[in-house]
Amino acid sequence: MRNRLLISALGAAALAGAAALFLAPRPAAPDRPQTVHAGLAAEAALVARAGDVLFKTDGGLWGRIADSFSEQGEGFGHVGLVAESVGGALVVIHAGGDPVSSEGRVQETPLEEFLATSKAAALYRPALSDAERAGTLAFAAG
Repeated sequence: MRNRLLISALGAAALAGAAALFLAPRPAAPDRPQTVHAGLAAEAALVARAGDVLFKTDGGLWGRIADSFSEQGEGFGHVGLVAESVGGALVVIHAGGDPVSSEGRVQETPLEEFLATSKAAALYRPALSDAERAGTLAFAAG
């Protein structure tokens, strides 16, 4: 039940976040999101911090469907929340698997693995207080 609630919450947060990003973006950089193409994971690891929202290209069926909703043609089909593992490494909390079957679930994936098949990504830093950021990460981590 908690996984379904968390998947629903992440989905709603992603939709609300995407709407907020298009209406009033709050990117990590002053003017534009951090979009990187070569050495994606290494570059992202330099600028990402826990609580950032990470969009990436995704060539799978659901990623292509999600991309079709983008008016600006960024190609982003998947989103996750950057967090720190117990050892301090950056990980991404995201919904993965097949969302039509019972195999869909919230999972924690190392940043490098999350970006391994992506050609582009964008990193957004929501304007949250430290307490809001911590609360969001605690809820997402379950």
